[in-house]
Amino acid sequence: MTQPLLHSQTKQNITNYLAKPTHGLILASAEGSGKYHLALWLAKQLEAESYTIQSPDEKSSIAIEQIRELYDLTRTGNNFVVIIKDSQELGIEAQNAFLKLLEEPPKNTKFILTTTNTEALLPTIRSRSQVIEVSPPQLSQLKAYGQDYSKLTESEVTSLIYSSNKLIGTFARLLSDPERLLTHRDQVKQAKQFYTAASYKRHLLCIENKFEKTWASQLLGTLATIIQSLLKISSTDSTKLKQLSRQANLVQTTAQNILETNGNPKIHLALLCEEL
Repeated sequence: MTQPLLHSQTKQNITNYLAKPTHGLILASAEGSGKYHLALWLAKQLEAESYTIQSPDEKSSIAIEQIRELYDLTRTGNNFVVIIKDSQELGIEAQNAFLKLLEEPPKNTKFILTTTNTEALLPTIRSRSQVIEVSPPQLSQLKAYGQDYSKLTESEVTSLIYSSNKLIGTFARLLSDPERLLTHRDQVKQAKQFYTAASYKRHLLCIENKFEKTWASQLLGTLATIIQSLLKISSTDSTKLKQLSRQANLVQTTAQNILETNGNPKIHLALLCEEL
C-alpha cells in the first residue's frame, strides 16, 4: 500500500499518533480526502489486521447490530484495527453501543473512525478519541503526484487538481481510472457551460438531463467548486466578490433544497437557471 500524500501538519500529527497510538482516533475531513486509505495505511503501520464497518448503502445508517458484532470480534485479543468508515452514519443506538467499547477498550484493539462531520458524533465519543483533521496536501505536492502517476500535461494536472477541489482521494481515483476521468471531464465541461450560458440554455441542459437527481447533485457540486476557485482569484474585486458570494449561496441553497430536504429538482433547478 502506497504511503498517503499528506499536508505537512497532518503528517506531523500522524507521526505523533504512531509514536503513541491511542485506542480511539477520528480522521476528519471532506469527502474524497483519502481518509479511508489513510486509515488502512495506519493499520499496516501498527502491524494489525484491519476490519471495516460501514453503512450497507447510501440510504442506510450503520446499525447497532454491526457494532455488537465487534464485541465478539475484539474478545480474541488479536491485534485489530477496527475502521468505522463514514462514522457520521452511525445511528444514536449504534453510537451508544460503540461508546461502551471506547470506555473499556478491548486488549490489542484500536479504533479509527473516518468522518466528514465530527459534530454528528456524540461528545463522549469525541472526548475519548484523538481527532486529526486531514488537511489537503499543498498544491506543489499534488502537482508532483499528478506528474509522477499520470501522462497528463502540467496544465491538465493543474486543472484536475482544482476541479477535484484539491482532494487527494478524488484526485488519485481520477488519475488511476481513465473512464472515471473522462466522466469527470464531461461533468466539468457541462458545469462550465451551465455557469456561463444564458438562462434558456441552462433550462435546455436541465431538460436534456431530465432534471435527474444524481445529475443535479454532480452539477451542483462542480458549480460550487468552480465558484470557489473564482472566489480565490477575485479576492481584490469587491463587486465580483459580491456576485460570486451570491452565486455560491444560491448553489448551496439549491443543493440543500434538492438533496437534503428532498425538494422537487425541477422547481429548484428552474430557479437556479434564472437567478445564477
